[in-house]
Amino acid sequence: MELELTWVKIVMLLAFVAVGLVYTSLSFTGSFVLEQGSVSPGFAKCLASKAVVYGHRQSAETSAQLRPFGQSAKDLDYIDCSPVSQAYGDCLNNGITTYPTWVVSGERHEGQQSLERLAELTGCRLQG
Repeated sequence: MELELTWVKIVMLLAFVAVGLVYTSLSFTGSFVLEQGSVSPGFAKCLASKAVVYGHRQSAETSAQLRPFGQSAKDLDYIDCSPVSQAYGDCLNNGITTYPTWVVSGERHEGQQSLERLAELTGCRLQG
């Protein structure tokens, strides 16, 4: 009986370590998968000139916010606030705790924003 419990403990420990390794590798290499989005590149570039978006690479909300931008997401002024990011300290110092957080003209807009709302806040044209 004692031998069986030892094997169970070993198997559980190995499974736990394997899950930890997978999670760690994803968090260090994790970036958003960029697909074709519904937003024009011009809109993303305009947003980049007028807004900063703070996000977290493992946040479902951040992923959902960036998904419509597709490949144009790389044009946004995006700051990754995940703990492995170089900008993590800046995020903490600026009190960014909700992801995503958009900063437009010094004003924070926490949580996901509709594309229409981003256009309204920045004056950027959603089409074109």
